[in-house]
Amino acid sequence: LLKKYPGAKWVEYDPINYDNVAAGAALAFGPGVAAHPNFDQAKVILSLDYDFLGADSPTTLPTRQFAAGRKIGEHPEDMNRLYMVEGQFSLTGGMADHRLRARVSEVKGVAMEIASEMGLLGPELKILKPTDQKTKFIAALVKDLKANAGKALVVAGPRQPAIVHALAHLINSSLNAPVTFTAGPAAGDQV
Repeated sequence: LLKKYPGAKWVEYDPINYDNVAAGAALAFGPGVAAHPNFDQAKVILSLDYDFLGADSPTTLPTRQFAAGRKIGEHPEDMNRLYMVEGQFSLTGGMADHRLRARVSEVKGVAMEIASEMGLLGPELKILKPTDQKTKFIAALVKDLKANAGKALVVAGPRQPAIVHALAHLINSSLNAPVTFTAGPAAGDQV
């Protein structure tokens, strides 16, 4: 094609920008690492403003993997649980077992509070104004994440800053979360 049209350029457009995802992985692991959550291996999932069942996912893989864990069989307690922190109602938020409404700008504070409650950041770190709803949500979530180490997963959405993605990686690392790592683009690379 380029021989026939030497002045042609290949241009792609993606309505969702994934630069923050790559930048967060670079903060956590160094440049050129991509993290791929395995929703089908997770019993407890925390989504930080990530509509992985809807508009934020570039493929249907997360939906198929998540759905595999939602089947009610002989043991309903084996069904996965979804916690969602989001500012605007989404398809994933509609599927959540536990949902905390927070402004998009507050998601970073919620992530920091969760990491702090898990002992990964200083205990004196309190970002959010305490409310009964947030306090109860975070306490129940942290208890569930810790109780399901190895089968607990935290994901962050593309609208969130790199630090939220890095915090998700920190929490996942402490939980031995079901995440696969591959070589990926560094932040700012043209894909």
